[in-house]
Amino acid sequence: MTDIRIALSDKAIAQLPAPEDGWYLARDTELKGFFVVVGKRKRTFTVHGDLRQRGRRASSIRGSIGDASELTTRAARAIAKEYLAQISKAQHPKARQDSRAEQGETDRNVAIAVTYPTETAIDVPRIVHIMKRRGSSRRPPHC
Repeated sequence: MTDIRIALSDKAIAQLPAPEDGWYLARDTELKGFFVVVGKRKRTFTVHGDLRQRGRRASSIRGSIGDASELTTRAARAIAKEYLAQISKAQHPKARQDSRAEQGETDRNVAIAVTYPTETAIDVPRIVHIMKRRGSSRRPPHC
């Protein structure tokens, strides 16, 4: 199924049909870069933006906000606006989690970032995203 554009609401998301195989995107018409990934078993709020440095695209950031069954569309849209605002300021939205990890707090995403030495420049979520897109079930390479 191809991607669709709709005004995302709790009701509209509940009425989205499950794909026969794989997944598809339901993009929001109100907020650019905010969409729902609709899979067979669940629907996930996601945000996508381009991180720009010196006027050029440094990287493309795509991150999940949360499961549609656990978050309302209004709350997910507010979080997406914060993420997109940080991306527009050339800041990675997940960078705050790295600083919390140094203080001893644990989080699923932070645990991945902490396992690698700080002097290496490996973007683990990006590697995992690429591997998933290629259909690999292997774990990401270690330094």
